[in-house]
Amino acid sequence: MTDKMFCYQCQETAKGSGCTVRGVCGKTDDVARLQDLLIYLLKGISFYSSKLRKLGATSEKVDKFLLDSLFSTITNANFDRSDFVAWIREGLKLKNEAKEMLEKAEGTVGGQVPEAATWQADTEEEFENKAREVGVLSTENEDVRSLRELITYGVKGMAAYVVHAQNLGYEDEKIIEFIEKALNATTDDSLSADDLVGLVLECGKFGVEAMALLDKANTSSYGNPASPPSAITASAPALSIRTARATEGTTGNTKTLFSFHIFIYLPGLPAPVITTFTPSSTAMRVISSALGFKSIILSPKGFSVSLLVLRISSLTHSPGA
Repeated sequence: MTDKMFCYQCQETAKGSGCTVRGVCGKTDDVARLQDLLIYLLKGISFYSSKLRKLGATSEKVDKFLLDSLFSTITNANFDRSDFVAWIREGLKLKNEAKEMLEKAEGTVGGQVPEAATWQADTEEEFENKAREVGVLSTENEDVRSLRELITYGVKGMAAYVVHAQNLGYEDEKIIEFIEKALNATTDDSLSADDLVGLVLECGKFGVEAMALLDKANTSSYGNPASPPSAITASAPALSIRTARATEGTTGNTKTLFSFHIFIYLPGLPAPVITTFTPSSTAMRVISSALGFKSIILSPKGFSVSLLVLRISSLTHSPGA
């Protein structure tokens, strides 16, 4: 049990290792622990709902709660403590309902039941105490812990896409089925690191399918994105080169430095794309050569790629030259 939070689900995490006092995002330690507890509860719900789904019995209420709760825990989505307390209460209720449905369908739950599926509580104090036990660091093996968290963060992102698609009337039951399977698997201590790696790869597959579902929902509802009409007349590609002169303080040598302003017009875009490329500055030594850059821009007709490679030399002159 620990009084500290531990969260490393985003790239902003403190020192690149994990927030332990307060989230860099602003999340407080108590909210972080309640989010951990909600995820723990979702794993318990998934134990029952995944079994029910195999029997052909599903609950729209459970599915919606699962997705909405996962979505609520992604970075910067919700920091309201009272919301998480309410969701935990609702989750405990839904877990019991799912258990009862399974018992009616099979007569017994059967097999090994994870603690997440049996845990019960009534008060916020009990929530707080349990939350200190079920955080990220509760898995001692670092490899297994990392893989479990990777899966958890994967289904969180997946849920965000699916919720948006559902709001437009589009669903894919196979994605929800995988989310339940993945959450349930993170409670299974018999799974090895290799087993979890396979699940991570499967998570990536369903992540792509979730993005495709949202794309279908958006384009079917609003049409394909298109560039608006533009009154700007496209000009021919132009390259202007500006030079600057600077004197080196130690040697008295004068360097001619180059600054490139690239004007490139790409079909489908309303105006030229302007890019500035400066290969050196007065603080740098003489540059013998440098490579340019690749520009990839998404146009209405797909990817439009402009590849520009420059060889640039700075000119050095002695004081008497």
